[in-house]
Amino acid sequence: AGASAARDRGGRLSAPAGLTFHRPDAAPETLPDHARLGLAFAAALARTDAAEARALLAPALAARWTAEALQDAFDAMLARDREAGPVAPPRVFVGSTDPMDGWPHRRPEHAGWAYVAVEGTDADGCAYSEAVSVEVVRVGAELRVADVSWGRP
Repeated sequence: AGASAARDRGGRLSAPAGLTFHRPDAAPETLPDHARLGLAFAAALARTDAAEARALLAPALAARWTAEALQDAFDAMLARDREAGPVAPPRVFVGSTDPMDGWPHRRPEHAGWAYVAVEGTDADGCAYSEAVSVEVVRVGAELRVADVSWGRP
């Protein structure tokens, strides 16, 4: 979690400095690099391509997660039962991003944070809305997912 929201002079909540909200239909090329990586990570899991998602992890996180465990965590978040038959892949889009400036645990290698919304309809026809939040770091010349939070706050 990043900086908390503050109240403006009128008492309304405002986003913390650095937090940017994005439209669900935002073109990926308009998003910050760290957000595009978060989107690619969630989209791979939405397509049940856990090997691709795992390839986007930073080495320390990849050491703790198998591809199967990543897919299981994603599916559990959605209460999706792969054995129940085909269900349309969920829609994924970046809801908000933050470069993490001012976050207490930010390190120089941090590139940013992204909140990726995951929404769809389950096998029973019920709508759901969840999210995957990722912290992204630079590993050499590449960006990689360093931390994942499953589910909406």
